Amino acid sequence: MIGTHFLSFRDDAAAQGGWRGWSRRALRSIAFSAPVRARLEARYERDFATADKAHLFRGVYDSFEAAVRAAPGSKPLGYDHPGPAAMYRNNLETVFLSDYPVLFWLARILGVGTRRLFDLGGHVGVRFYGFRTHLALPDALVWQVMDVPAVVRAGRELAIERGAGNLAFTDRRDDLAGADVLLATGSLQYLEKPLHEILARIAGRPPHVIINQLPMHDGAAYYTLQSIGQAFCPYRIEDRRGLVAGMAALGYEQRDAWCAPDKLCPIPFHPEHSVRGYQGMYFRAAR
Repeated sequence: MIGTHFLSFRDDAAAQGGWRGWSRRALRSIAFSAPVRARLEARYERDFATADKAHLFRGVYDSFEAAVRAAPGSKPLGYDHPGPAAMYRNNLETVFLSDYPVLFWLARILGVGTRRLFDLGGHVGVRFYGFRTHLALPDALVWQVMDVPAVVRAGRELAIERGAGNLAFTDRRDDLAGADVLLATGSLQYLEKPLHEILARIAGRPPHVIINQLPMHDGAAYYTLQSIGQAFCPYRIEDRRGLVAGMAALGYEQRDAWCAPDKLCPIPFHPEHSVRGYQGMYFRAAR
């Protein structure tokens, strides 16, 4: 795949390594040249459909279903397959820069009386394995990961292999009811609805909610299509103000917010919909 990044973040084109020697003005003129753009789009379409690389994005859609319909037929959809379920094993002990605000709040929340943390979309327990080297997890705490069935099976096998007795798994979103903490890091963008709509139907909502690594902007939510290398996933760009207002309507107050500047969602040919810097927030139920 050659030189399409500038079509997402054009101001950075000269620093991105592709199309060296061209001025920004020349790149912009090429980007808006219809014949060249058509050829680049066709080439990117082929690359996107067949490339083994992860974190590629394509298109802008107004619904989850529209993104599903637009997916190429060359790979399966979603994480509920053996290949995606085996991902991230090389990151099990890794704590990223954007994880530290989460660690900060968990260190204050997880204490006496905290019985269950619900890790929404936590894959095979990636954050559990990384965070337990930085947090003093209570002995009685159950860290419950919710994910799709293929990932849950892989997570249970890995937990047995690693002797992680307080790591549990479920593929039922409704099991969130009664949890003390909801953690959703790098996962809400894969869901068809915003978090507050999911929480609205849950009885016994958690008093603490931490979200992280979520692409957001100030405007109506939209979707793109992501390649994770082995599959395609509809990918939601959240309405930040709508999320905060929706959580407030459920009785949550926003206590903190932060940015993960290293996380990007470049959508070639759609610079106005590309996202630079994902976000995180901590909500607490109003007392």
